[in-house]
Amino acid sequence: MLVAGLLAFVPIGLMADSGDSNTPVYLINNKSLGFQAGALSGIGLSYQQWMGANGFQVTAGILPSYGSDIRYNVGAEYQRSIFGNNANEWLSGQLYIYGAGFHGGSIDLDSGRFDPAFGIGVGIGIETILFSHFSIPVGLVNGIGYTPNELTKFDFILLPQIGFRYRYK
Repeated sequence: MLVAGLLAFVPIGLMADSGDSNTPVYLINNKSLGFQAGALSGIGLSYQQWMGANGFQVTAGILPSYGSDIRYNVGAEYQRSIFGNNANEWLSGQLYIYGAGFHGGSIDLDSGRFDPAFGIGVGIGIETILFSHFSIPVGLVNGIGYTPNELTKFDFILLPQIGFRYRYK
C-alpha cells in the first residue's frame, strides 16, 4: 500500500514528453535548501546539490525533547538520477536512486548518558519541482539501523522520506 501511494505521487512530467530538448530544471537550479524528514536522511535543515547525474544531500537537526534530553541527527545521501524531464514551464521532475547514512542520538544532561544510533541503506525517490524552484522529494528507503545501548541492536528500516526545498543556481 505504501508503494502504491508513493507511485501515485509520480508527477505527470515524468511520463510526459514536452517535445523540446530543454535541460531539466534540477540541472539548472542545481542547489537547494529546505527541510527533510526521514529515517536515514535525517530530520532537519537540508542542503542538496546536483553535479550532472550525481547529487549529494546533507541533513542535520536538533529535535525537541522533554526533560533533560537533547536529541540530534545528521544524515547524508549520494543520489543518482535515473530520469528527469520538464513537462512544461511550471512542472518538472526526476526519478533517482540513493544510498544514505545516518548518525543520531540523545544525551541526557542530568545523568550524562549518551545513546547513539547509526543507519545505512538504499532507496528510490521521486522529486517534483514546481515553478522551477519548489522541490518536493519523496523517497522510500530500505536499510538497517544499529542502536548499541538498546536490547535489540539491529532494526530493519522500510520507511518513506519526504522533504520540501527551494532550488536555486
